[in-house]
Amino acid sequence: MTTKDCFSVLPPVPAAAIRTTAQGNEKHVRSLLFKLAVEMDMMMNILAEAMEIPEEQLRKLRV
Repeated sequence: MTTKDCFSVLPPVPAAAIRTTAQGNEKHVRSLLFKLAVEMDMMMNILAEAMEIPEEQLRKLRV
């Protein structure tokens, strides 16, 4: 069954509660992933600076 089909079988109130919970979880996970990406970027910049890796070499690696 697809998600759309599942919600058509459920009564409206529980279906709305499930939808709201799922949307809240999605926003929370999105926020946590962004924070993780920022922390990783800071860590990688510190590491690259400490190892004295040239900016040109980092650009090549990102490609």
